Amino acid sequence: MYRGRGSQFTDRISENPKPDQSNLSGYRIPNLQPSSSASWHLKLHHVKNISDVVHETKVHQGDWHGVGSASIKHWTYTVGGKVEKCKEHFEEIDHENKSLAFNLFDGDVGDKYKSLKAKLQVTDKGNGALAKWTYEYEKLREEVPPPQAYLDFATKVTKDVDAHLMNAKP
Repeated sequence: MYRGRGSQFTDRISENPKPDQSNLSGYRIPNLQPSSSASWHLKLHHVKNISDVVHETKVHQGDWHGVGSASIKHWTYTVGGKVEKCKEHFEEIDHENKSLAFNLFDGDVGDKYKSLKAKLQVTDKGNGALAKWTYEYEKLREEVPPPQAYLDFATKVTKDVDAHLMNAKP
């Protein structure tokens, strides 16, 4: 278990939650406490205008809000100091529980991971919210690192979106 520094968030990581699996798969989970309300998660398609680590987002196939492989988005972003590209589609959008599940594939992600799935769950907490990112992954090769750089990316984008929403409040 790793606890991140600072009072803003706690980063809990489990490298290999199932003892019978190889070191090629696992989960990585940070919890963040944004100051804005839990409603912000539905505005993630605007992140290229909010965060300097997201350079381009565009619809590759289908539409922006579709669920499943018929609606694919193409992302260009900086992760771990390197500009990367991947495709993504929503596996689930749950408005009631304020959660989004993504499947990330192709491009730089596809070069490292057989599977990389992200889930964002946002819940109200006092005057703010709790944002929980979960990354489930399966590496293509043993030497591929766990997706910590992608968690760092998600943490940065979450903080950027939160700051943007807090500045937009009257």
